[in-house]
Amino acid sequence: HRAERLRFAKQWSRLSWRNVVVSDSKYFHFYPKGKGDKVWVAPGEDPPTKECVRGGCNVHVYAAVSKYGVTPLFTTAGTTGLTITFDDGVQHKGGVNSRVYMDLLKDKLLPACRKLMRLRHGNEWYFQQDGARAHTAKSTMAFLREQEFRLMDGWPSCSPDLSWIENLWSWVERELRKQSDSLTQENFLSTLHHVWNNIPADIIKSLHGSIPRRLKACIELKGAQTKY
Repeated sequence: HRAERLRFAKQWSRLSWRNVVVSDSKYFHFYPKGKGDKVWVAPGEDPPTKECVRGGCNVHVYAAVSKYGVTPLFTTAGTTGLTITFDDGVQHKGGVNSRVYMDLLKDKLLPACRKLMRLRHGNEWYFQQDGARAHTAKSTMAFLREQEFRLMDGWPSCSPDLSWIENLWSWVERELRKQSDSLTQENFLSTLHHVWNNIPADIIKSLHGSIPRRLKACIELKGAQTKY
């Protein structure tokens, strides 16, 4: 694993990331408050009990980022209450499989990536994805290799420190926590989109600028995990 990370870091430290689009998916979770306040309990005494509020929801989204900004968030399978219906009428209620992923690529994610990149790089840009099964299925890979852009090959597994979109996910989670008192299941999705669409430009610039340092750190550590 470390050897694969080292190989990747050496290869891509010599190439520009100006024309790379980094994609990923993320689950955002909303649960009503149910833990209550913390209390002190004397040794030997039983702690007080309180009925927990049940419920909550998950929102599963895909997005991509580049030096030039972010795509919209695209809600997909795995979101609470969402059923995916294919063109042939077949319904899908589970997580993202290759069929769901390919439809999302064709209809939403790739058009948004092209919008980000074409004015600046034409078709000379790379699309990055991780090694999830739906992403690396034969049908998915065949489809991606038929596209006009280039596919970034050899992304090492278990390498969130090399993918700067992970830092954007964390930033969004922190912003959502700041608004926790006003969040409800009804406004959670719209708030999530609002926070994502209003990521400050300086954060995107800073994180994109960190890529050379990430790769350098990975090389210096001989493929071990970095601080990023």
